[in-house]
Amino acid sequence: MSAVSRTAVAALAAILIGSAARAQGNPWFGEDALVLSRGMVRLGFSPTWTRFDQRYGVDGDVESLAADIAGDTLGVSRLAILAPLEDRLPDLTGLSAVRVTLGRARADHDASILTVPFSAEIGIGGRLSLGVVVPIVRTRSTVFLSPNPSLNEGNVGINPARESQTARDQNAALLAQFATAIQALQTLIEACADPGNADPRCPEARAPETQEFVTNAMTFIEGIDEVYSESGLFVPVAASPLDSAIRARVAGFADGFAAFDIGDITAAGPAGAAIAGLDDINRILTDSAFGIRAIPLVSRTTTSLGDIEVGTKLQLFNTVRRDSLQRYGAGVRAAVAAVFRVGTGTADDPDDFGDVPSGDGQHDVEARTYWDFLLGRRFAISLVGRYVWQLPDREVKRITGPHQLFAPYWRRHEVERDLGDVIDAEVTPRLALGGFFSAMAQYRVRRKAADRHTGTFNVTDDLGEPVTLDASILDQETEQREDRLSIGLGFSTVASAARGRSRIPLEIVMQYGESIRGSGGKTPKVSVGVMNVRVWVF
Repeated sequence: MSAVSRTAVAALAAILIGSAARAQGNPWFGEDALVLSRGMVRLGFSPTWTRFDQRYGVDGDVESLAADIAGDTLGVSRLAILAPLEDRLPDLTGLSAVRVTLGRARADHDASILTVPFSAEIGIGGRLSLGVVVPIVRTRSTVFLSPNPSLNEGNVGINPARESQTARDQNAALLAQFATAIQALQTLIEACADPGNADPRCPEARAPETQEFVTNAMTFIEGIDEVYSESGLFVPVAASPLDSAIRARVAGFADGFAAFDIGDITAAGPAGAAIAGLDDINRILTDSAFGIRAIPLVSRTTTSLGDIEVGTKLQLFNTVRRDSLQRYGAGVRAAVAAVFRVGTGTADDPDDFGDVPSGDGQHDVEARTYWDFLLGRRFAISLVGRYVWQLPDREVKRITGPHQLFAPYWRRHEVERDLGDVIDAEVTPRLALGGFFSAMAQYRVRRKAADRHTGTFNVTDDLGEPVTLDASILDQETEQREDRLSIGLGFSTVASAARGRSRIPLEIVMQYGESIRGSGGKTPKVSVGVMNVRVWVF
């Protein structure tokens, strides 16, 4: 338990402990098999704080929530838009193998969710009750991204010619000087075709190697024009090994032309890029020219409506006592419930790679079963089981494999989806600590089946190549498992008020839990604090 949680529990106990001596009866609290009697009303709200900055991998290993953002290299495997440059650079640099990267990215991602569900229940018969839960959800996604923290990891960056006239002038000067030198050398070669030409440069100009030199110079400068043009996206970082290799080739061609006393290659171009920083990464994400068209990776807080629940609960049997509110003695009671969850929450945004959704954006049907075993005046065990049918719907997704965070916009399509059904079970032993207080522990297991996405799309990628997208790739790493352990302290005057010994029938519960085991690839490792307040109206 964190220091904040221990302080909160201690403060609650200090405020309420003075009243404990005046009450009698067992103070059981929380979710159980009790069904409200006819006309009885229970109102509540349950502020719940959830935080996570880690997740469970496929094999259950714990990894950073920012694992898909951070990385040793932001290369072609993560940003496919870099591929054309990587394919072009071997010809420009003369290097046999080139791997381009915007650099290393250091990142942290912390997610927190404050959920405040307001609930109302009413008994409509001796064994049946109805209820509704309306949650308000406040999410905060804190993203810290530091590309190239050592300022030397990247070898390519955004082409400065896209916005700098100075860079365009440098490149234009280099192109013009190459064009003049190539034209002059071609003129010399044609002139030297005359056997009677006495120009001392003619013997060398007539050599096959000279025509090959001209051809290579033309190919090289055409590549420079293509890569460094105003429409080019990325170029080598200035003074990087790639940039140095290109400048070495410029110098080599300059020496070749100088041997014929033709032209001078003196231009400062080509203009190299600056090392990529945070503004550059967010520009790549947001500027439509780069093909991703997403939202910047920044921290943000949102408040929205969560998924509304409407349900009914039926008592199957109760051997505890006819007046179940007094809750003492031994016995067993059981109930079942049916819940319809409306997808009013905010679903995951396919254009926000760091968002924290407040819901799944689709409807669920949930069946629950409750079993209480009361073993005398001081001890009870509750078992709760849930099965959630997640109903099919349609959702806009970027169709790509898991952990491919920076997926291009052409992968964004509306797909058919059927989220995996969920089995959730918990066991909660409770111990009465006098007339008002109870302590509890809880072990909860949650298992979610794999999702199913369908849809096939014939599209064109950023390079104009035809691509077929299959939405089933989204099913990967969607099966989830989480085990959670919680402890709590509860205060209840319900049993006492039922016998007229307390004025206000009230429950207050402080609970803290943490994930202790999980798997699935995207299963968050959470810490959860709950304060549950419920007032009864007899």
